[in-house]
Amino acid sequence: MDNKKSKKPKKSYNLFDFIVIKRKDEKTQKIVNKKISSKPQKRGKVKRKKPTTIKKRIFKERERKKNKQLEEEDVTTEIENLKISDPVPGTQNQNQLHSRNFREYCDHFITPEIRNLCELVIKDLFRYQENKFQQNPVKAKANRRYVVGFKEVRKFLVVARLKLIFIAPDLERNTEVDKLVDDIKSIAQKHKIPYVFGLKRRKLGYLLLKKVSVSIMGIFDYQGHGTFENVNSLLSLVEAEKLKYQNKKNAIL
Repeated sequence: MDNKKSKKPKKSYNLFDFIVIKRKDEKTQKIVNKKISSKPQKRGKVKRKKPTTIKKRIFKERERKKNKQLEEEDVTTEIENLKISDPVPGTQNQNQLHSRNFREYCDHFITPEIRNLCELVIKDLFRYQENKFQQNPVKAKANRRYVVGFKEVRKFLVVARLKLIFIAPDLERNTEVDKLVDDIKSIAQKHKIPYVFGLKRRKLGYLLLKKVSVSIMGIFDYQGHGTFENVNSLLSLVEAEKLKYQNKKNAIL
């Protein structure tokens, strides 16, 4: 009959059509075949940190020293021919007392005992603060044990919040840095807050797990098991070394 439906040809299947072969590069195929958006993924703007006023002053002073050094290099031949009969009074004596690692702003000698006690105190304070941050970061930030940097230290020093200050004895030879240290020392003496020259910049940064060196460190609280006793013995040693420094300085001058 004409009304009869036309039969479709039956599709023949093979046994191999039902076998799934796992490829070793299946994961890589999925990654390659994945549709990648043409639009760049938004990750937020990375703002470059602006230098503080203190940093700007230091950079300006470095530039001035660099220019001065270049000017001095131009007249080196003339300076070499000059013969100075008498040295400038006091300069040779000061050089005997101070060095690159023990700058002129230091007012007490640094002994191995002072270095060891400074290291113990800083390690303890760092451990106390890290433990508090792991327990509760919000409370730990509100009740910090210490701060670092001239800006932070000066801010809390003016309101007499600090109990102890550690200053690196090997800071950069820079008039702006020297002014900052003198300012910190005068404010500390006014509020009767002790300051100690014990550890170098790199050592301070290493103990606080910082990627950069640390110039100054202000302590809010040093109460703890053994830390309080270490600070007391440290301060007594510093007072003794201050007297020795003053006696030697007077003898030289």
